[in-house]
This record gives sequence, structure tokens and C-alpha cells, in this order.
Amino acid sequence: MNLHVLDETLRRLGIPTTLVSLGSGVDSAWCVVPADSGSWEVYWLSQGTTYSHVVLDDEPTACYCLLGKLVYDQVLAGEFELPG
Repeated sequence: MNLHVLDETLRRLGIPTTLVSLGSGVDSAWCVVPADSGSWEVYWLSQGTTYSHVVLDDEPTACYCLLGKLVYDQVLAGEFELPG
């Protein structure tokens, strides 16, 4: 997975695009950004402060990390119904 595929997937799932910033840090959004070290970062940015910050080895892992977080949040909010 890459940022483009993540963007398409989030749109298909109906997750608001305003919740996500792919490739750059944007306030009041979940961000997936490449780090200078070659790793990738996933975090919530609010008023210049990062929260739930994780550093991951590569772009696919960072994309799957954020996808999982956002889908889990939607499940908890009752937006997705789990089978069984």
C-alpha cells in the first residue's frame, strides 16, 4: 500500500478526507509523512503538537497502521457493522 492507495481506500470506506493528511503535517488531522531518516511517521497533529506518534520502517507499514486506526475508530463509533 502507498499514500495513493490509502487515499482511495479511505474514500471508498467513507472516512472523511478532512481527518487525514497524506504526505504532510496538517493541523487537526491524522498525518502520514516521510521522515528525514527514511522512516515514516503517523500521528495526530493539533496546534503544532503531535499525539499518538509512531515511527515505522516504510510507507506500506505506515499506511496500514493509519488505515487500521481509522477503521477501528469507525467500528467503535458504530459506523461499520462487524459480522457475527
